Amino acid sequence: MGRLEQAVHATLNASGKALPLKDIFAGVKSRLPDRCDDSLFPCPYCKQKHPRWQHDTQWALQKLKQQH
Repeated sequence: MGRLEQAVHATLNASGKALPLKDIFAGVKSRLPDRCDDSLFPCPYCKQKHPRWQHDTQWALQKLKQQH
């Protein structure tokens, strides 16, 4: 499991309940501030109006969902 997946997992485990995506982003950003670069905007992958680290976080979340 990579650092990003670990941060998503830790965020979800700390809450003990389902979280909205904005709360998952906040938890990941607090755990991995070095990985959460808001200057990579818009996302270079999908050209949407969010930073790249949020795109990567969503993929990490999907990967964790598939594992469970």
